[in-house]
Amino acid sequence: MSGPATPTVRLPRPSAPILDVRGRAAFLAGHLPGSVNIPCDELDRRVYELPIPGSPIDLAAFDATLTESARAKLERRGYRIQLIAADSAQLTERVDRGVHLWQPSPLVIEAMEHFTAANTERRALDLGCGSGRDAVYLALRGYEVDAIDVLPDALAMAEQLADHHEVRIATRLQNLTRDPSLPSAQYSIVAAIRFLQRKLFGAMAAALAPGGLLIFESLHERDARRGSHGSRQTRGVWSGELALAFVDLEILFARDEVERAGRCFSQLIARKSVASPRGLST
Repeated sequence: MSGPATPTVRLPRPSAPILDVRGRAAFLAGHLPGSVNIPCDELDRRVYELPIPGSPIDLAAFDATLTESARAKLERRGYRIQLIAADSAQLTERVDRGVHLWQPSPLVIEAMEHFTAANTERRALDLGCGSGRDAVYLALRGYEVDAIDVLPDALAMAEQLADHHEVRIATRLQNLTRDPSLPSAQYSIVAAIRFLQRKLFGAMAAALAPGGLLIFESLHERDARRGSHGSRQTRGVWSGELALAFVDLEILFARDEVERAGRCFSQLIARKSVASPRGLST
């Protein structure tokens, strides 16, 4: 093994995942605890598994040449790199499938930490799933997840992300604008993050099993007024719109004009009444 690249930070940040860019076989033979494996030659096509550009990344320093190549790629994308010494005494063969550099939506994390579906079902539906971060996050927490998107490439990335974490999600190619149909009364969680299709509101509520949670985030109309990318197509929701749209659900919280990463959002978490008849639409 070549010596570690310099300079090397000896201690990783507390609770921070460590990126290991060696090949999969070398990683499985022994790696630092809390490591995520993305081989260096796959970094450019697996950027959806990385955190937000500008974030710090702890990079395990094994082979000096490989480490420097990975650091250069990551720094070009705006990441701040700390090199972590590869102490052979600390290596483990245990892979923690729940460790990841990427993050799901903060709203989904908040919903999972503070609210529970008032039923025993553990089925989730992710609408407009994109590269699958929210879907995989829910699958890692024991949910049977259906993930829908209009883009085949997005679904392929979502499936690959699930494979890397050794969980399964069921992906479905569906244009929800043309076909706003969903299964009725099937899910304990329905998530729609940065996805707005008003004609789907009724089907989203109907897709919830009694006691199920709706987790919804969309761009706010104020985002459209200032001309942010992509917002003119959706025009955003106005303040109070989501609470009115889902008035038949129990609103656990509704927020408008939430600022995050230079964008402006509306958010809602709501629960379907346990006493609601199956398939109730709003």
